[in-house]
Amino acid sequence: MKKTFFIFVVFWVSFYFRTKVFAQTVDPVIVAGGDIVCNNLNTNYSSTTCHQKFTADTISWINPTAVLTLGDNQYPDGLLTDYYNYYDKTWGLFKNITYPSPGNHDYHTSGGSGYYSYFGERAGDPTKGYYSFDIGSWHLISLNGEIDHSTGSQQVAWLRQDLAAHNNVCTLGYWHEPRFSSGSLHGSNSGVAPLFQAMYDYKADVVLNGHDHLYERFAPQNPFGVKEESRGVREFVVGNAGKSLYSFGSYLPTSEKGYNGGYGVLKLTLHPTSYDWQLIKDDPAHTVIDSGSGTCIGAEQVSQTPTPTPTLTPTPSLTPTPTPTLTPTPTATPTPTPSQTFTPIPIGGGDACGNGNVNIEDLKCVLQNWLAKLNNSVDQFQDGRINALDFSVVLKSLKAGVTPTSMPTPTSSLTPTPTPLPELTNKITYTASSIDFANPERGFMKQSSVFVDQTLDLAKVRALQPSDTLVWIYFRLDNYRDQRDDYGVQPLTDYHGKLLDQAALNTIEKVFDTARDRGLKLVIRFVYNPGPKSSSDPLKVNPDVPLSLVLDHIEQLKPALQNNMDVIAAMQAGFVGHWGEWHSSKYLNNLESRKKITDTLLTVLPSERMILLRYPRYEQVFYGGPIPEAQAFTGTNLSRIGIHDDAFLKDDTDDGTFKSNAAGTKISTYCDNSSVGETQCWKNFVYQNSRYSPFGGEASYDNPPRTSCYSTDVSSPGAIAQMENMHWSFINNGFNTTVLNRWVDEGCMPDIRRRLGYRLEIKEAFLPEKLLPGNSLSVSVSLKNSGFASMYNFRPVYLVLQSNNNRYELKLDNIDPRKWESGKSYVINSSVNLPISVVPGTYKLALWMPDSSDSLKNKPAYSVRFANFDIWDEVLGFNILDPDILVQ
Repeated sequence: MKKTFFIFVVFWVSFYFRTKVFAQTVDPVIVAGGDIVCNNLNTNYSSTTCHQKFTADTISWINPTAVLTLGDNQYPDGLLTDYYNYYDKTWGLFKNITYPSPGNHDYHTSGGSGYYSYFGERAGDPTKGYYSFDIGSWHLISLNGEIDHSTGSQQVAWLRQDLAAHNNVCTLGYWHEPRFSSGSLHGSNSGVAPLFQAMYDYKADVVLNGHDHLYERFAPQNPFGVKEESRGVREFVVGNAGKSLYSFGSYLPTSEKGYNGGYGVLKLTLHPTSYDWQLIKDDPAHTVIDSGSGTCIGAEQVSQTPTPTPTLTPTPSLTPTPTPTLTPTPTATPTPTPSQTFTPIPIGGGDACGNGNVNIEDLKCVLQNWLAKLNNSVDQFQDGRINALDFSVVLKSLKAGVTPTSMPTPTSSLTPTPTPLPELTNKITYTASSIDFANPERGFMKQSSVFVDQTLDLAKVRALQPSDTLVWIYFRLDNYRDQRDDYGVQPLTDYHGKLLDQAALNTIEKVFDTARDRGLKLVIRFVYNPGPKSSSDPLKVNPDVPLSLVLDHIEQLKPALQNNMDVIAAMQAGFVGHWGEWHSSKYLNNLESRKKITDTLLTVLPSERMILLRYPRYEQVFYGGPIPEAQAFTGTNLSRIGIHDDAFLKDDTDDGTFKSNAAGTKISTYCDNSSVGETQCWKNFVYQNSRYSPFGGEASYDNPPRTSCYSTDVSSPGAIAQMENMHWSFINNGFNTTVLNRWVDEGCMPDIRRRLGYRLEIKEAFLPEKLLPGNSLSVSVSLKNSGFASMYNFRPVYLVLQSNNNRYELKLDNIDPRKWESGKSYVINSSVNLPISVVPGTYKLALWMPDSSDSLKNKPAYSVRFANFDIWDEVLGFNILDPDILVQ
């Protein structure tokens, strides 16, 4: 951990911005594109992917003033070595005129380190990744969709202030994820609405995005997607710059042009009051696919008022955010950007800023010039503006007789709050760890079959590796079927199945007890038939049992399921067909029986736990699906349904996982007439559903390149991409061993082991240096989830003060870690009251995320460990934020 200190004084301030200006004698031309470079050097134009060489050739032919990248610049993970090996040899030829923005793949490296290292100062401050500049008469703003861009975020506040401070007639903004898109894979993104809203509020003209690998042009529209020809913002999605191509879904009402028939770049000619656009294909003929022109919103004002007086549009006030709150945040280490340093102006004269005006701004320039001689800056917080916060630091330093120095940017909001912040605040930065370690309810799981009518072999309930915490238990009910069923294909009319005896129920309880004793959790399934060609099914008649016996058995299992919910991570629906996988059933093929089983399990299993179905088509036809964000974790039947895929990567449909039919019978019409096709439609269904429910299973037969770690084949993206897209939480570590060994040989197994499920990293924290009993304890903790998935079972979050003799647990209300989604960054801003009875002394301040059940709460094996060095206390199950905080 690294500690630094800074001082807060919060009140309303004035501000100004530094900006780079390009002198132009002719109207400038810019080129833009996103989703660009594969990690190969493809030179075959007929290839369906990886066209970065040819789009780069097109840029060279256009010979633009500047190049804007719209994110996902280097696939698959934005590694610095890949940037130099691939990007640098194509689009890197224009690096000196490139003004980049990052995408989600660029942030696959911690904090986008490869992206910022490669582009250097051209990418702006790596703790932010957003900046503005002028080209000709236009003002351009590069934004960062991979960090906090919520309404109250530092980035959106900066954006609004920047827009207010620049009264250019024409304005253009760009970032990765589109607010509006008709693409079938990603589509519109409501999360970036605050960015689009700000652009609209300040009458910006053009927004450029990528993310969906296609081209789409929209009519000028408002933030609600309603066409406003003379007032709206025109959005272009330009995600067809090289990597691959996606399909369209249903076109949005304001969509004017869609194209995914090839690769290209967007050419924009920036006139003083208007702009021209051309989508130029990367073919040798430089075919123009789309073209047109638009008038800037501010042009009308210019024509009416020849000499306008610039005014600053007031920035809308921000409502103080209640604590605790969760908002994404930048995660990189602060690095001053050389291009943002002032050129010293000699002190003297009223016009200290040298801009032809004498006003309050000159006070800033006087101080800046004085500090420049000392190699310091008034901009103490390096946030792109000078205001009262900076002056407070300077004046306090002068009063103390010391020279002020540039302070690191605070991540917490500087918006005034009812509770004053402490004057002296402790900032700690943390180092991320790349090791594979144990965390509950995620990762590789051992698969074991337990015959409930036999003596339990305790070796069945164990982890195979120290970092494994899950066991996948098949509770085998073979001998509770009618044993005559092995010798006849037709269903028995006088079925003689058996109820579970007490010995069987005791065995089941013993499995749960053993898991609890060993710090493990279980993914469970009940199975009547172990599959074709097995000893229990020699004639392949697929015997399971009639519905009535299934329901009787579930009723018998009810006490065990409810009493042992603490060690059940998730339950697979099971019971039906071979291996309980809902295919090849003898008695339970009709939808009514299958829905009755699922409904009963949802009733019997405590509402805190989820049921996993084998095929998404059943979830959709039973409960609607996929789970919408508004219904996530609400306890409804739909919100409790996940999917398990037991044929991962076998073929394009994963052996029927992504199909509407079962054995020739249509189950769901959800994907009928889908523009992306049936298979991709179901994959999109799972992508959305698995954001809010668990998804896992096992690999099937080896089928490269589909089963390879990575693949450039758009129809077979490889294991890492599939796990990322489907938000995998757990997978069988015993099957298929050929596929698993392939991942070892190709080098991605360590990454898979680390990223299955959630993986939380603390980036930095702002903490008090000392505490007083009876007063508040305020913290701001920045974190990121770099795993494939989010948590699916709720757990509480505590701040803990721990000394040799005393311990105080302070629960943080209104925080749900299940909403910390994969690949995103968040901030815990929280304030809790210390009891007046706290004993003075030195304490460890820790972040504690125990299991939600009372039985496991104080067992460290069930607490969440963050992926950082030197913070995990394995004895207590705490993540130590500060090892020595003083309570006076």
